[in-house]
Amino acid sequence: MRPGPYAGGVRCGAACLAVSVVIGCSRVAEVPGTELPRLDRHGPGKPPVSVRTTNGDVVEVDGEFDSARVVIGGDGLEKTYAIYPPFRATLAAGVLTYEHNEVDVVDVLRVEVTQKDGWRTFQVLMIGGAAVLAGGALGIYLDGRSPREQGGGTCRCTWTYMTALAMGGVAFAIVIPATKYY
Repeated sequence: MRPGPYAGGVRCGAACLAVSVVIGCSRVAEVPGTELPRLDRHGPGKPPVSVRTTNGDVVEVDGEFDSARVVIGGDGLEKTYAIYPPFRATLAAGVLTYEHNEVDVVDVLRVEVTQKDGWRTFQVLMIGGAAVLAGGALGIYLDGRSPREQGGGTCRCTWTYMTALAMGGVAFAIVIPATKYY
């Protein structure tokens, strides 16, 4: 049996969905360098730590972080250093010390802290999956109302594939960026 004309698209969509499940959504908090030592005091089993983001919001950080990127700028150049838990950061006399690095806190442009978010991953998958199912149902309805080919009588399912992919794609395109940040 020969695969239909949209089989490659369906396989690609399934592969993208599988990658989304494995990777999952992340929350990214951009905090000033002065907040990095405070993040030392959080982790599994510890109470959340309140930190101030670079845009002035106060967020509660709970759980384990996957990584952090310290972005240092000075003299028009930007350098990025990745650090991984457990964090060991201190701030004394205007000098930020983390892992084996020391930098003046005024040179730290921002710290981007990344944390996996299983609940948001679940929400994204449920909303995207519901949109794919709704698009498929709409497509089945449209396929049922479209005229059949002469002597055919079988469903080509063009509308089913197109609306399922379109509605699912739009839902994922809207939901994923909306759930990416704190």
